[in-house]
Amino acid sequence: MAKKMIGWYEILEGGLAPTAIVMSWQGEEGGIAAASMDHEVIMTPASNGMYIDQFEGDPKIEPVSIGGYTLLDRIYNYDPTPDTLVKTGKAHYVKGVQCNTWSEYMYTEELREYRVFPRIIALSEIAWTQLDRKDYKDFERRIDNALVRLDGHNINYHIPLPEQPNGSCDFVAFTDKTSLEFRTPRPVHKMVYTLDGSEPTVNSTQYTTPIEFTESGILKIRTVLVSGKMSKVRTITIEKQTLAPAIKVANPKPGLKMAKTYGYYLNVEGLANAEIWQTITIKSLREITNQEKADWGISIRDFKPYAAIATGYIEIPEDGVYYFSSDNEEVWIDNKLLINNRGEVKRFSRNDKSVALAKGLHEIKIVYLGHIIGGWPTIWSDGSVSIRKEDAKEFTKVQPEMLFF
Repeated sequence: MAKKMIGWYEILEGGLAPTAIVMSWQGEEGGIAAASMDHEVIMTPASNGMYIDQFEGDPKIEPVSIGGYTLLDRIYNYDPTPDTLVKTGKAHYVKGVQCNTWSEYMYTEELREYRVFPRIIALSEIAWTQLDRKDYKDFERRIDNALVRLDGHNINYHIPLPEQPNGSCDFVAFTDKTSLEFRTPRPVHKMVYTLDGSEPTVNSTQYTTPIEFTESGILKIRTVLVSGKMSKVRTITIEKQTLAPAIKVANPKPGLKMAKTYGYYLNVEGLANAEIWQTITIKSLREITNQEKADWGISIRDFKPYAAIATGYIEIPEDGVYYFSSDNEEVWIDNKLLINNRGEVKRFSRNDKSVALAKGLHEIKIVYLGHIIGGWPTIWSDGSVSIRKEDAKEFTKVQPEMLFF
């Protein structure tokens, strides 16, 4: 049997061998171009949900991934045969459809299964189901039976977690009262919760409306599938706080003071052994991670690692509860450790916290360690700290004009 070459759509750039098969991964255009030249095509476009190494739920509470967001319905609703090829009579050159799972953030077999299932079932259906017979609502109903079959094979599939709008967070501060709202990225049987510290069971209180708090407490919440199988538990600390007072600073100057020391540090404790520190002034948080050149083309082996501690003040625009997010090792506010990413892959922060702050200047300290954990070099991070007032929908990065020393 003669061998055929299969290549990513970039092989179009050099001229195709007569029997070459093209895999269209960055959109459909490469596949359409190849089929138009009478070449067989495999459709696998990232822009249409065909990369299932991406998140299937809120990145704030899901295991770290390469990024992106792909739900079951996005995969199922993809038609691997573009209308353009149907109209031109070239549809038969589309030989199949594929999902990709790059594995650099899949550290265990269990995590690989968690990423792949049940999304691979949606892939299977779009590969063999005629377009006029596709029905996502029916698929959504049938997926419950498929999950039971996966249980029979001990497969660790993804179960949606309860999520909070505008970004989930396991530490919720408030001053008077607060209300916690939850949803799931795909339908489940129900959500159940407890307020007494016990683990929720299928018979625990069912979540139906936002849960109000006027005092500090612990909320434990999880989802329940039709089969009765449950997700992992989310434990959320709710803390009543008074507004932390602002600090009066005489003649504050723009920027932060930053001390840096060269060496490879995996944890903060190691900094106690650093003997030589250099002190500089930085204008923006981006300067925390760009003290050494680290373009994508530079080998990490050629990078000179360092650690840094930036200190000064952050200006809070008005009284309120603020959520902080950062991929740095630590973020301190008013001499209290707010964010601790110890041992974490420093991508897509999963340790956000909120705090009640009065308008004005507050002490801030940011600790950066130049290292690699889980395959991600922190030098590729931007050193940023993002902030969101509790009634805002999105985080915004702390800007230079908010920083003083």
